[in-house]
Amino acid sequence: MTTKNAAENAYAKAAGRLLRAARERRGWSLQSVQYRSGGAWPTAVVGSYERGDRMISCERLHMLAAFYGVP
Repeated sequence: MTTKNAAENAYAKAAGRLLRAARERRGWSLQSVQYRSGGAWPTAVVGSYERGDRMISCERLHMLAAFYGVP
């Protein structure tokens, strides 16, 4: 694994932990995120972000954080 890949993986995992914590503080399930967002945030995508399986861009991270009501 290259240094860049390791750093990206660490970023994805850390962002995912923060996103899951923000969602859980609201008392929302993954399904409720999809429902409340009108499908803008599909369950599978948000779950992938939370597990760190999928890289989230800064723009999407900002949008999801705003949706959760966190800075």
